[in-house]
Amino acid sequence: MKKELLNLKDKIVVVSKNRSINEIREIYDQGFRMFGENRVQELLSKVDYTPSDIQWHLIGHLQRNKVSKIIKLCSLIHSVDSFRLLEKINRESKKQNTITNILLQVNIALEDTKYGFNKNEVLDTIKKASVFNNILIKGIMVIGPNISDEKMILDVFYQGYDLYNKCKEIKQHNVCIDTYSAGMSNDYKLALKANSTLLRLGSIMFEKDNV
Repeated sequence: MKKELLNLKDKIVVVSKNRSINEIREIYDQGFRMFGENRVQELLSKVDYTPSDIQWHLIGHLQRNKVSKIIKLCSLIHSVDSFRLLEKINRESKKQNTITNILLQVNIALEDTKYGFNKNEVLDTIKKASVFNNILIKGIMVIGPNISDEKMILDVFYQGYDLYNKCKEIKQHNVCIDTYSAGMSNDYKLALKANSTLLRLGSIMFEKDNV
């Protein structure tokens, strides 16, 4: 693993999709505690076989019929991409007597292949969600566009950061904005330039580079 990544422990969610328990433990032993899964079923299959102090994040598309299974297992759900999903998470959290931390996924580049809110919907969505007592909105999640133009990718991340700061201005009981989740293995350096607070890194974390 690259030394620079070890220095970013508090900002990295290790994406453990398709990784074995042993691989997860190797990364854990280097001091990483936040791990993210794309699929509910895979997360469920790993929770009981990994250290109990791991903070699990759900970073992939979440179907409403699977919400109840992960409410108390996830420290943060990054991928809340519709108001109906917000409603479902709040309802299931109430049933399970808990408050669930969530991020709103924003499709800033308006790519057909990605889920998420249009950036112009986000502030109104947060205000509309004020009726929910069992969620805590912590910020937003952005996925960089699948292009090679770094200036355009950086522009998307800066737009996300600008929106993140606008979200901070909303004062209501279920809002505590402190998380801007942006950046993956191929574009995390650009995301850091744009002030990302959480990076979702998979393949690069498991490369066998010398520290």
